[in-house]
Amino acid sequence: MFLLKLQSFYHSAFQYARQHKWSVSYGISLILTLGAIAILIPEYYWGRPSQREQYSSKSIDSRPIRTVADFNRYRAKIDRLCQLPKEIRAEKGYTWCPPDGQLQYIPTGFFIQSIDFINSSDVHVTGYIWQKTPEGVVASENEESTCKFIFPDTVYSPDYLLIEKRDNPNSPNTTLCYFEAALRENFDYGKYPFDRKIVWIRVWTGSYDFLPVLKPAFEDYELSATTERRQILDPENTPVPIEAFIDPEAVIPGEFGKPEDIYFSYRQHKYLTTMGSVGCQKADIEVGCFEKDHPELYFNIVLRRNPGTALFLYGVPLLVTAMVLCATLMMLVKDQNLAQQYGLDTFGILGVCVSLFFALLISQAQIRVEFTGPLVYIEQLYTVMYVTIALVAVDAYLFFKDDDNSKFSRFIRHQDNLYFKLFYWPFICTCFFLTTLWYVYLDRNFPNRQFFCYQHGDNILSSVCQNWSDRQLRERHEVPTPVHQVPSVPDDRSE
Repeated sequence: MFLLKLQSFYHSAFQYARQHKWSVSYGISLILTLGAIAILIPEYYWGRPSQREQYSSKSIDSRPIRTVADFNRYRAKIDRLCQLPKEIRAEKGYTWCPPDGQLQYIPTGFFIQSIDFINSSDVHVTGYIWQKTPEGVVASENEESTCKFIFPDTVYSPDYLLIEKRDNPNSPNTTLCYFEAALRENFDYGKYPFDRKIVWIRVWTGSYDFLPVLKPAFEDYELSATTERRQILDPENTPVPIEAFIDPEAVIPGEFGKPEDIYFSYRQHKYLTTMGSVGCQKADIEVGCFEKDHPELYFNIVLRRNPGTALFLYGVPLLVTAMVLCATLMMLVKDQNLAQQYGLDTFGILGVCVSLFFALLISQAQIRVEFTGPLVYIEQLYTVMYVTIALVAVDAYLFFKDDDNSKFSRFIRHQDNLYFKLFYWPFICTCFFLTTLWYVYLDRNFPNRQFFCYQHGDNILSSVCQNWSDRQLRERHEVPTPVHQVPSVPDDRSE
């Protein structure tokens, strides 16, 4: 009974499609286009940066720290690791912990004044940075500069200018510096022009006999523009507003607007070097290997791109090319009077296809000048149009080839190339939808397993994530392959 109803429905749908060919073709194209737009709109308003930029493959922990409570949870975690017995710390590789297991923390704050993208991988940042050296943290006697900061991601040596060095009861041992730095960072442009960028400032501290841990100076920021900190009910769980981190008059040139989010984070990079320390090679934590795997403070600025300019520059040529190809395809007729009226023949159609191809190639070359690396989202749409241009050229050649009476040629010439005209827009819209689904909705640049482990690495599945991490390191020949011992079988021959 069910098969009969299904067959009846299929027959009715087939008859409707035969009677309303163009309506079905345009309807399918419209549904696919709306589906792609339904993916792009939420991505623009509520999307997140690429997982590759959020979670580095070299990072142990890079969760956002927006409140004092977030930092306290992270501090409790690393303090718990450093308070383990030194033999266990040496076995686990926690060589960045001091010999006594008591970490020192230096409050550090940022205030950004300008951000400028130099190219696809370099960004110029200016602003203020300050530190409050607590009691018990002694600076080195060989201190070369009063601004004790290092930006390891800089392309050139950053410029520091000491603004003020305060030492009073309200601001003990506080150093305020102005900085300018050109940072080289690995941005992911896979979703361009619907992408978001995380501009991070990775900071080290220098001129100390050991490396303390830098902590966000949340106490130096106002939690509200109208309410004082002491009047807020739960200041530890209240995030600092974005306006407190950046100058209200700051101008971010290019296609980006005001920052969408600003937060701190920590990353512990797995350096495969001892930095020249013999004690690290012997896993002797009494010597102190504070450089290796040391928690590094990151100041992250999330910027959302405005896609309007890119869509006008690169999307309009795609749309115009598709419409010109459609008009050219509709002029393929066998009626000599109409053919003369249109003035198109095989060479004319090939000329149109070649002209459109080089026009798109020049437009895509401008994108390649901006980005070096894999093809971005909008470039894949150029690939779709290249394939469409080639198909239209081949179709025109077969359509005007009268000496070929094969079934395929008769299929092409059926009712003035009806089938190719019917499938033209559904083909383009299907490619548009699938490309949008793959590049925008699915994060193709990052393994989902790795993202899951960074999100849930502390729960019951941590052993699964640890096995996955060991396998990744084993593939890079960083850890030996475990050897499973086969249980010995008693020898019965002695009996």
